[in-house]
Amino acid sequence: LVIRDNICWGARDSCFRCREGTSTNLTITGNVIFNQGTTGPPIRADTNGGLIANNIIISPSLTAMTLFTTAPSFPPALLRLVHNTVYSTNPCLTIGNQTSLIVANNAFYCNGFVVGTPNTDGIFF
Repeated sequence: LVIRDNICWGARDSCFRCREGTSTNLTITGNVIFNQGTTGPPIRADTNGGLIANNIIISPSLTAMTLFTTAPSFPPALLRLVHNTVYSTNPCLTIGNQTSLIVANNAFYCNGFVVGTPNTDGIFF
């Protein structure tokens, strides 16, 4: 699944919502998200691996990105969150149940992070 080169302006719910069972081939790249609504984060990826890169997120109403893995049938795969720019008065990132995650080379200008995963052994900032 590839989500690339989109502009999402003022959406009520998540601009990009990848539901449980998304494969390790998820790619969300080159998107601009501005003034996103109040019922979901701009990017919600319930996936086990992939790439979220080169996105710009400005003024979301909630946490800018929510990353979860709830599909235990997949073997653990690396999810890379790199080269994104986020500006928000809310938290930049919520992480839940991720065991293989790299967060690198991002520009986060936010009001903190929420890391809600029980297993942080494979998360690298």
